[in-house]
Amino acid sequence: MSSALKVYQADILTWETRKTFDLILTHSFLGQIAEIERPRMFQKWADLLVPGGALITVNRLRQKAEDVRFTASNAERLAALATERLRNCPQLHTISPNECRQAVLEYALQRETVPLRSANDVAEYCKTAGLVVESLEACVLKKPGALIVGPAVGSSAEYIQLVARKT
Repeated sequence: MSSALKVYQADILTWETRKTFDLILTHSFLGQIAEIERPRMFQKWADLLVPGGALITVNRLRQKAEDVRFTASNAERLAALATERLRNCPQLHTISPNECRQAVLEYALQRETVPLRSANDVAEYCKTAGLVVESLEACVLKKPGALIVGPAVGSSAEYIQLVARKT
């Protein structure tokens, strides 16, 4: 792996580049991609990796959940919490509390989560894309105090941790 770290932000499904990467790292990303598009996304990731390159991701599993959105009440509570935290961090005052509130409301009301229902699905996406799963583990996280509110926040949550490699 090279010693330089470069970060790219793009729509993975439409991004075209000749670059290849040693590592692709995501967190809570799969829930933003429709189930029907996930195999294509894993194939794109595989295409972007150099031989020996790794895909590492962590994502929540919600086996029986339907697609979920923030309610207006969830969005208001999230905006209030974000605004309160902004006020407590003067070093982050590059935007006003009102701008923060509006941005959080816009985000929350537009966001829809498409649940990842199975670790087996992830393993199959990898296999189909030509990625070898080195590690696919599930763990249950307990709610640590005052989590940020949202449509899918419960007392605990199951997450998968994936490390896959292109051969």
